[in-house]
Amino acid sequence: QSIWSDITERKEAEQNLAKLNRELEITVEELTAANRELADYAHITAHDLKAPLRAIGGLAGMISSDYEDKLDEQGKEMLNMLVGRTERMSNQISSILRYSEIGRTEEKKDRTDLNLSLKKAISNINIPENVEITVENQLPTVICEKTRIVQVFQNLIDNAVKYIDKPQGQIRIG
Repeated sequence: QSIWSDITERKEAEQNLAKLNRELEITVEELTAANRELADYAHITAHDLKAPLRAIGGLAGMISSDYEDKLDEQGKEMLNMLVGRTERMSNQISSILRYSEIGRTEEKKDRTDLNLSLKKAISNINIPENVEITVENQLPTVICEKTRIVQVFQNLIDNAVKYIDKPQGQIRIG
């Protein structure tokens, strides 16, 4: 009797395990579909946001050049700030676009000089005059996907700039 009981319990356990595995497979398929839809949405939204942003930046540039002699220093500064902010927003949208492409395209990893990647990242960010960035030493050359490492530097530096709580900020990179 004990053997039959063990066999019955084992069959029930195997059936329960099979049922749980089927449920898990369905859940994985649903999550995969949801992730694909989310990535598609991010991709479409990023493209849709870029067009009006380019128009705003272009219009600000035209106003700046066409009315340069009519604007006082404060007006010129505000237009420059507007152009800088549109560039920054464009970079953020580009980051969303690149993120949405993860898994869709194969990343190409190359030897990457982190010093050059860092310079590119810094040039993409609007650094306020009260913030000083210091690179303390030479960074290495690594094998990675170049645009991703620029994005990492850009996000780290951008966050550092955003959360400086002093009148004079200093970001040290090494």
